[in-house]
Amino acid sequence: MESRQVGSSLEGIIYYIYIIYSKMLDKYYVGYTHDVTVRIDQHNSSNSFFSKTAARAYDWQLKYKEPTFGYRKDNY
Repeated sequence: MESRQVGSSLEGIIYYIYIIYSKMLDKYYVGYTHDVTVRIDQHNSSNSFFSKTAARAYDWQLKYKEPTFGYRKDNY
């Protein structure tokens, strides 16, 4: 992951927009993260804290990802 420290904020962090699919639910999910592999593992975790949708399925498969550059501010 590349980043550049500017003052107290980070700029230039690479995030990925991703689309995953669950055959169990027959649903797609769109999200963003800096680590797609870890995020999909979280979705597929049987005790997922990270997604109410993921808690109902454990067969999420990556269908698409695209890098995006910018600043993400938490707590919007």
